[in-house]
Formats: sequence, structure tokens, C-alpha cells
Amino acid sequence: MNTGYKWYVVVILMIAYIFSFIDRYIVNLLIEPMKKDMGVSDTQASLLIGASFALFYATLGIPIGRLADSKNRKNIIAAGVALWSLMTAVCGLAQSYTQLFLARIGVGVGEATLSPSAYSLITDYFPKEKLATALSVYSMGIYLGAGLSYIIGGKILTEVMPLGEVILPLVGKIFSWQLVFFYVGLPGLIVAVLVFFIREPARKGIGSEQISTSEIISYLRKNGQIFGLLSIGSALFCITSYGAGVWIPTFLIRIHKMPVGEVGTFVGLASMIFAPIGLILGGSLADFWTRKDVNGAKIKVCLWVTLLWLPFNFAYTLASDLTVTKIFICIYLALSSASIGTGAAIVQEIMPANMRSTASALYLFAQNFVGLIVGPASIAILNDYVFKDPQAVGKSLMIVPIFSLLSAALFYYLALENAKKSKLLIQ
Repeated sequence: MNTGYKWYVVVILMIAYIFSFIDRYIVNLLIEPMKKDMGVSDTQASLLIGASFALFYATLGIPIGRLADSKNRKNIIAAGVALWSLMTAVCGLAQSYTQLFLARIGVGVGEATLSPSAYSLITDYFPKEKLATALSVYSMGIYLGAGLSYIIGGKILTEVMPLGEVILPLVGKIFSWQLVFFYVGLPGLIVAVLVFFIREPARKGIGSEQISTSEIISYLRKNGQIFGLLSIGSALFCITSYGAGVWIPTFLIRIHKMPVGEVGTFVGLASMIFAPIGLILGGSLADFWTRKDVNGAKIKVCLWVTLLWLPFNFAYTLASDLTVTKIFICIYLALSSASIGTGAAIVQEIMPANMRSTASALYLFAQNFVGLIVGPASIAILNDYVFKDPQAVGKSLMIVPIFSLLSAALFYYLALENAKKSKLLIQ
């Protein structure tokens, strides 16, 4: 299979990832309209963004990952893309907070199919010395999707908000901001078709035969220390990344008085430009150190990125000048992404071929169950119940990462020390 086709597959999967994050992140821009029209609190909004999505996204990822270890992975992804796209559109029909919450659960169920299967597919297309870069390119979909959700969502909101309420045939009245869900959800059905027509590669590596669930559990008990430490470190890291991803737009609206359209454009462009730069630099450094036979190369990237990220958390929340704040947010976004593809590559490298999707699902379960639920909610709870002031969002954004990033660095360090003694992870 030629190199061009391999990268074509990565690009198609990245486009699917872009659409998943557009559909996932679009709610972040709707917090203020939801508060006005549905009367939700910051805590309720955080549960809509985090818990409603994460509970099923994270938990169903494990059985779906198990399925992807033995069944056709690209068909699983295509079905998932179609499901989450339709459920995003259903969010536009919700007549209450509860209905919107349930529709978001459907989005999470569909999106649970993507990354465990995609990680496994990409690993079967690329050698390990190029894997971190390939997975980093795929992971660019996170930030391109988040960025496009802010840009597209901001522009659509600017146009539709003056409409107030909209009457749809057979549905009745909806709030004008709910039209955003139709615009971003339905085009994903085209992506589902593109994914369906990519080729399913042969599984490669040791352990390409089917394996039972008990054998996977046994393997992880004997050899899973690095995997466990890495998963915990990544989950703690994601508390900050998901929390900031949800609340930075609101921070700019409340504290710096930026109009929602300007916030969408700025955060969107910054996410699309600087986060991919961080991803590629982090993945390239990890692959470079791997080629140089640096022991624990990929874990070192995760550790140093986490430590370097912390001071910029203080910088953007404390800066009083909007221009300076924007500069620090751009650097912050680059660092937030720099270890994403690298961490995923470690999981693929240390697991046998017939366990990679399941292991990826467990790894993503830790990231999303902890990150998506604790990250947004911890900031909202500080706003609502500790400071009791929506204007304290900057303080909350500063406090939460102190604990999550320092804790993440500790677990990455422990994983690195374990890697030096382990035969599982040489590079």
C-alpha cells in the first residue's frame, strides 16, 4: 500500500475527528444563550457539556473498542459518524434542558466508536518510528474541530440570535440558537460515507489473532503498570485541557467583555493554528527521540509538556490587557495539544495488536470520564458554590490546573521510571 494512500486514510479519519469535535464543542459557545432561555446554571451547563456526553462516550468506548479488535473497524467508525451527526441535529429539536441532555448522550454514544478504532487502523498503516507523527496529524482533528465549532458557531449565532424564536414544520417553536445544531450536525453524514469507503488494513504485529476478554485482563495485570500510570497522568492532564476548552470562551465574554462573535473567531482561529503546531512539534520530537533510541522518549515528551504548560495557565488568567491575554492563550493552546498524539502512540506501542483498540478505549475512558466530567464541572462548582460569582471564572481557571497538572506530571514521572526498567517500552 503506497504512502500517499496511508496519509489519505489519516486525513479522512482526521476529518471525522474534526466533525466529532465540532459537534462536541459547539455547546461551549451556547452557555450564555442557554442560561438566558432555559435558565441553566454554570453547573448545569457543565454537566450538559461534560457528564451527559462523557458517561456514555467513555463507558461505551470499552465494548466498542473490544469489538474493533476483531471486527471491521472502518464500518464501526462510519456507523458512529452517522449516529452522532443525527443526534447533534436532534439537539436542535430539544424543548427542555432534559431533552437536550438526552440528545447529548446520543452524541457521546456515536463518538465512542471513533478513536479506539482509528488508533488501531493508523497503527496498522505506519511503522512505530512514524506513528507519533501520524497519530498527531489525526489528533489535529481535535483542535481544527474545536476551532471550526467556535468560528462557524459564532458566525451562525450572530445571524440567528436576533430571530428570537423560530417555528419549524412538524416541530413547533425552538430557540434561534438551536439552529446551530442543524448546521453543524447534518453535514457529518457525508463524512460517514467517506469513511465507509476507505480500506480496512490487515492487522500487524504480535498477537494478531482474536483474544478473549479474560486474556486481556490477565495481560494488563502482568504488564499494565506503564499503561495504568500513563492513563492516570493523561486523565489528570485532561482535567485542565477540557476545563479550559469549555470555559475560556466564557472567560473572554465575562471578564474581557468580548462579543460572542469575536470570541468564536479568536478562539477558533487560535485553536486551528496554534494547537496543531503544538501537536506536530510534540509528535515530531517524540519520533526524533525514538529514532535516536532515547529510552522512554515519548513519555518524556508528555512529562516536559505538562510541566511547561503550568506557568502559562497563570499568565493568561492574570493578564489584564486583552492583547496580552490572547497571546498567552495561543501559547497555552499549543502546549495543551503537544502530547496528545504522543500519548496515544505509547499505548499502541506497548500493546499487542489484538488488544490495541480495547487498550485505546480504556485509555480514552480515563481521559474522558475524568477530564470531561471533572474539568468543566470543577470550574463551574468553584464559580457557583465557592466564589458564588460568575465573574470569578478566571480564578477558577487558574486554580484547577495547579492540582491537575502537578498531579499529571507526577504520574508521567512514575511511568518514565517504570519504563526504564520495563521490557515493554524501550523507546
